[in-house]
Amino acid sequence: MSKKSAAARKPARVNLPKQALTRIAEVVGRGGSPDRVAREVQAIATAWRADAELDQGEVNEHLAECCESLAEGVEAARTQMEDGDSSDKAAAAQGARSLAALEAAYRAMSEASRG
Repeated sequence: MSKKSAAARKPARVNLPKQALTRIAEVVGRGGSPDRVAREVQAIATAWRADAELDQGEVNEHLAECCESLAEGVEAARTQMEDGDSSDKAAAAQGARSLAALEAAYRAMSEASRG
């Protein structure tokens, strides 16, 4: 058996933080409320902590990575809100909802990473 065929059969490791952030972005993008987004984050963190194949140190690293990315997302959303066209009330309202949801995701991820 060649190394290539053995490597081809080994399942690729899923990038859990990327997968989680994609899921959170989907919920935010569909207009999920801050509470809904926070529950999604809590579910992700709970699933990771319960996964017997994940070392808890690895889980903590994943949570910290997500928390950092969410903090960057919150800052980007705030900047976008500040730079946006305030005369477009619908866009401003949507931006405010998205920002609130991102802030809730960040808070929930921060709480999950602490404990």
